[in-house]
Amino acid sequence: NNNEDNSNENDNDDDDDFITVIPHTVPHRDEFSETVGYKIIGPNKSALFIPDINKWTTWKDVDIIQQVSSVDYAFLDGTFYDMNEIEFERDITKIPHPFIIETMKMFEKEDADVKDKIYFIHLNHTNPALQCDKMQESIRRMGFNIAEFGMKFSL
Repeated sequence: NNNEDNSNENDNDDDDDFITVIPHTVPHRDEFSETVGYKIIGPNKSALFIPDINKWTTWKDVDIIQQVSSVDYAFLDGTFYDMNEIEFERDITKIPHPFIIETMKMFEKEDADVKDKIYFIHLNHTNPALQCDKMQESIRRMGFNIAEFGMKFSL
């Protein structure tokens, strides 16, 4: 006598349990392949993930403020804080990531709830926001966040 249930526990017709990932090409060094960011849509929340991009102004036909406003979380390229941190290592003009200070300036007139969605990620080892508590506190006082290892965000 076999009372085994052969139904698959993972079968679920409820689309509310799925996550949708939408890739977007972003302007960045494309000598070997294109660079992408993602919009991730979960059952309850959504996120924008742009870890590596050239200056925001080079992303033609995309309004980054509108993109951030349309999601719950925005994980944005925070590679460099400003142009002063690389002074002897490399020519910063040849590394066109948006500086954290540029991104904060772009969002300075937005409501606090929009700024609070932004988590700077992909910080370079030279970025003072990576290690300096005063710098991190300054960024937070302006309404922004710095992602930390181990953080979890529900979608």
